[in-house]
Amino acid sequence: MNLIKALLNERLSNETAEFQLTELRASLTPNSDPALLEAMGVFCFHHEYVLAGEREADGLLDSCYRPIPSPIPGADRLNHVQYYEPQIEAGLVPVILSTPDTPVRAQYEENPYPRWWGDLQAIPSPNDKSKKLIAGCGTGRQAIIQALSAPESGIVALDLSRRSLQFAMREAQDRGVTNVQWVQGDILDLCDLGQRFDQIQCAGVLHHMPSPGTGLTALADVLEDGGSIKVSVYTQRSIDDLGPGREIARNYPPTPEGIRAFRQEIFRFPTTHPARDLTTRAEFYTVSECRDLVFHAQEQGFTFQKLGELADSAGLQIEWVYAVADAASLFRERFPEATGVEMEKWADLETTHPHLFGRMHQIVLGCR
Repeated sequence: MNLIKALLNERLSNETAEFQLTELRASLTPNSDPALLEAMGVFCFHHEYVLAGEREADGLLDSCYRPIPSPIPGADRLNHVQYYEPQIEAGLVPVILSTPDTPVRAQYEENPYPRWWGDLQAIPSPNDKSKKLIAGCGTGRQAIIQALSAPESGIVALDLSRRSLQFAMREAQDRGVTNVQWVQGDILDLCDLGQRFDQIQCAGVLHHMPSPGTGLTALADVLEDGGSIKVSVYTQRSIDDLGPGREIARNYPPTPEGIRAFRQEIFRFPTTHPARDLTTRAEFYTVSECRDLVFHAQEQGFTFQKLGELADSAGLQIEWVYAVADAASLFRERFPEATGVEMEKWADLETTHPHLFGRMHQIVLGCR
């Protein structure tokens, strides 16, 4: 029973667990415990059938290798996850702002990002009536958390991918969220909405645009006076660290089959191989997130200096730099007279201590 509960609720995040679950799935037969078969089917669907191995079967066992084509009597949880939810999503239509034909959009139509499930933790903020924009909302997790936290606020959640938005809209319906407007479109077309925002959040998006500066300027154009933009972009170090894995990924197509084969090659490398670092990342353990991590159609990394230039290009000022405690402490120690928003000083610290800054730089910007 504990195994079944874990399969239904837990997220795969390490290779030991993956190997054990791959062996468990291979050992299952049509006569195995139906509850275990159903739980394995739900688990495999949530992880986009990332486990290695193929098999032809019927009914519950087949659901462990591919989505079911029709409901299975008595398998309520499996039917809901594998059959009814995708059916509901297919019928949902966001507001259409624009539908640019780009490699990035194509990637996220094929692999809505990221897949998520389970409970959400929302911190109540009942007095928040601000107008918010989530620019590049993906499958909507952050937008839904904010909507649940501040039900009096008005939120616009924009993304290029209709399939990602359909996933988000279905999750919002399931959770009774009504204060989000889901919009398909490009950040560059935001002015066509005719709306302005007190708060804009743009996480993991600008570094996927051909011109991040143009994208940030488009966000600044819809920002209310006195409003703020929170930006999160990949660090250059995080891009460089993925180099060995991406060299190997070039030998595989960005398809589910190609991604599964690529992952198995990574697992076969000795632990000292630089590409083996991928196995320590949670994103490695679903198909869509592995594609986003290693096979992305377009991206670039940022140093603090480059991030400062980006803000300048959009006519914005830096109001806050997010940093872990160790980095913040070193910054204060090295620059005791600094205000904390000087990009050249953060760039100096990043040069000497690049490991302190993780995978993302996060800053808050405001109007000058």
